[in-house]
Amino acid sequence: VTNYPVVLNHRSLTVILVTVGRLVMLFKFKGMTREELVVSVQKLMRRQVIAALVLLILVFLFFGGRHAYLFLMGLVWALADTSLVFYSTLKGMNSTPVQTKRLLRIMFITRLALAVILVFIVLRMKLGLLEVLLGFVLMHIVFVWNLSNFTGRKQQDKKAVVRKGEKEDGSC
Repeated sequence: VTNYPVVLNHRSLTVILVTVGRLVMLFKFKGMTREELVVSVQKLMRRQVIAALVLLILVFLFFGGRHAYLFLMGLVWALADTSLVFYSTLKGMNSTPVQTKRLLRIMFITRLALAVILVFIVLRMKLGLLEVLLGFVLMHIVFVWNLSNFTGRKQQDKKAVVRKGEKEDGSC
């Protein structure tokens, strides 16, 4: 059995960054000012926190306090990860493409380091990693669902306006 070292080369890093970028682009940034974007991200994060509280209450009611505590760790990790994604997006808005690519790499490494550190701490403390990872994954599923609902509603509103005989720019 040979052990192959895990190597993050330029190609694999690019694939990962493009995947994260596509996920974030589910949320339509086109045509938004920075202030509108900040308000939209704040609204999305409020929805994420509400969803996290609902999930936490459900886990507490069905599985008890120990599982809810570990699940909470996963939820907090997911919210921190989501915040890092949006922070890098907002910070990269006024940057050149080269600076944005560098920022995305830094944020990717930061997110990866956060994940490794958290998993190491949970394993070192001999806690249940399953609940933590389940909280993290479920929160990201809710994140994708929130993104798709956010953009879906705007596209439906545009279609309704166009059906009434108006153009997309608002003129008759």
